[in-house]
Amino acid sequence: MTAPLRQEPLRLGLCGCGWVIRHCYQPALAELSALFEVVAVFDPDPAALQRAAHAWPAARRCDSFEELLAAHPDAAVIASPNACHLDHATALLAAGISCLVEKPVVRDTADAALLQAAAQSGAALVSGVACRFRDDTRLWLDQVALLGPLTELDLVWSREHGVPSAPWHLRRADGWTGVFADLGYHLLDLAGAALRWRAERIDVAMVQRASQRRGAGASWYVEGSKVRAGSLAYDTDDRFGATLAVDGCRIGLRVAWIDSARGDLVRLEARGARGEAVLSGLFGFSDNRRERDQQVVLRLHGRDKIRTTFETGPELQLCAFATLLRHFHRCVRAGADEEAAALRFAAALGGALREAAA
Repeated sequence: MTAPLRQEPLRLGLCGCGWVIRHCYQPALAELSALFEVVAVFDPDPAALQRAAHAWPAARRCDSFEELLAAHPDAAVIASPNACHLDHATALLAAGISCLVEKPVVRDTADAALLQAAAQSGAALVSGVACRFRDDTRLWLDQVALLGPLTELDLVWSREHGVPSAPWHLRRADGWTGVFADLGYHLLDLAGAALRWRAERIDVAMVQRASQRRGAGASWYVEGSKVRAGSLAYDTDDRFGATLAVDGCRIGLRVAWIDSARGDLVRLEARGARGEAVLSGLFGFSDNRRERDQQVVLRLHGRDKIRTTFETGPELQLCAFATLLRHFHRCVRAGADEEAAALRFAAALGGALREAAA
């Protein structure tokens, strides 16, 4: 019997080598060396580029985006500042380089159209929204599928004090920065997954944006940093809320970098004709928990709850990045366009919310 041919790892370029690459993708890529070989790294910040060159000494060190493009890897992770995502992705896709684009990927349907046109080369495009690939989230989505047609989704991600401290995060950039682009994009993506990416009719009832323009930085974001009240000044939104209906399902979204309530919280509630599914706890890397447990609870037809608990801490989030990268590898190798529906959903809802907030 002939053994199957072993595929060579995908030649991977890193476009942007900041916090998320260092703390999330680097450990995942170390685990997935049979699938990916980092062959080129680029960041305009010399310190970030030096750290990446040290982490991947065999990779080509690119001093410009054009040099990364010329290196022509098979695929790239785009983790540059948010406002660069669209330009970097369209250029790489048009060159036939498959892209995993960190969130936010698009703001509206115009952005999605640019990406889809660039991807006509046949390159794969995957949204880098790691929370969809967490084990607890995947269980919640499996349970949501048991509820029948959904009538309500209430999705919350709130931090007591958690402003990301990278300078580009703190500046308003035409919809690319602020709490909705940061935390809200995850919830938008999860709403899409819960609704099987269908959004024929979108009716926005309310959008609220606010900013106190000064707040405490996220303690995990910069090594050695300490949370101090009012330590960061910024001009982006630090709170965002919306109520809308998608094909008859009422959706409530609320995200906050700064909240008067003590502790940080993620809560995903889905209700349908047969019952409800609730995920409660926390995503990401904060240890400032509002609720002690990380759990998913299912109640069908009013019967006793089925409760599944998970370990607290960052491990679920770190594992999600490895699962996301495996998904990206599969999409590139299979030529699959599995993420097209996710992109269209995020573009449609994001655009509707952006228009309502204008």
